[in-house]
Amino acid sequence: MEKKRDWKGIWIPKELWLDERLTMQEMIFLAEIESLDNEEGCFASNSYFADFFRISKTRVSIVINSLVEKGFIKSRIIYKEGTKQVLKRVLNFCYIPPLSKVKEPMKQKFKDNKPVNNTFNNKEEEKEKKKEKIDSILSFDQFWNIYDKKIGREHCSKKYYNLELEAIEKIKETLPIYIKSTPDKDYRKHPKTYLNGKHWEDEIEVKPEKKRTIYQMMYGIGN
Repeated sequence: MEKKRDWKGIWIPKELWLDERLTMQEMIFLAEIESLDNEEGCFASNSYFADFFRISKTRVSIVINSLVEKGFIKSRIIYKEGTKQVLKRVLNFCYIPPLSKVKEPMKQKFKDNKPVNNTFNNKEEEKEKKKEKIDSILSFDQFWNIYDKKIGREHCSKKYYNLELEAIEKIKETLPIYIKSTPDKDYRKHPKTYLNGKHWEDEIEVKPEKKRTIYQMMYGIGN
């Protein structure tokens, strides 16, 4: 039976509110995690947080990992006994105030009172949304497996997710034709060359299969 949440409303301690290491979104996450953290911990999944905050699961994962790295929460995975099957993830609120005194907002220098620049966060969210759109058309893993010449994956992945959606649509349309035109992988372009050169825009010629005579089939000629 699920335990009742230790509901604390939306109150955020002064130490968290003024902690310069936290973004506003991370503060709200911490408030929610603390309210769900009973004696055994918080068992909320990424799906729960995504639905609750109306954001993507990718964004949830980034925020959770950031809070773990900054030492505000601990995360552990519980596996089924004797197997590697994941049963659940447990989050524990473990914030320790910094040793240095938290500065009061009115005591900050004028330059510190400038509006918070959210450009970086906005760009990251835009990248995540674009990645989700690309994956809905043809994910990099799908491209990688179809191309089947697995050289330079990391570079290719970055290049792939920097392409425009129109390019991904074109790759999805033309890649099977290109693969068919180069059945021998040795003659297939390196995936890095394919992406950098925008070769999905090339005209592709698929040579028809040569018909073999009965004589050739009997004596294994023309294989």
